[in-house]
Amino acid sequence: MNTVQLIGRLTSDPVITEIEDEYVVAKFNLAVDKNVSTEKREKLMEEGKPVANFPRVQVWGKQAKLVETYLSKGKMVGVVGELQTDVYEHTDGETRYATVVNANQIKFL
Repeated sequence: MNTVQLIGRLTSDPVITEIEDEYVVAKFNLAVDKNVSTEKREKLMEEGKPVANFPRVQVWGKQAKLVETYLSKGKMVGVVGELQTDVYEHTDGETRYATVVNANQIKFL
């Protein structure tokens, strides 16, 4: 089973890309709070450690157009999708991996 459900806020405006005039993809990062107690959160903040995760999300097709129209930095959104790991060769010749959430559903909250 490969299912991911997230609720978070956009860290920046979505980036929209049209591929060959047929496909549209919207990409953005979410700030998703870590599930920790208030005490633990305060301690992490004092230590300068992150209290959120920042997954990369991509949305295709009609939903990408809706994301472009209605979402911007700071907006809260719910995402349901699946994890996808992309493999590519970096300019330095090393193989790199990037994990993204390939969204099936977007809920504007």
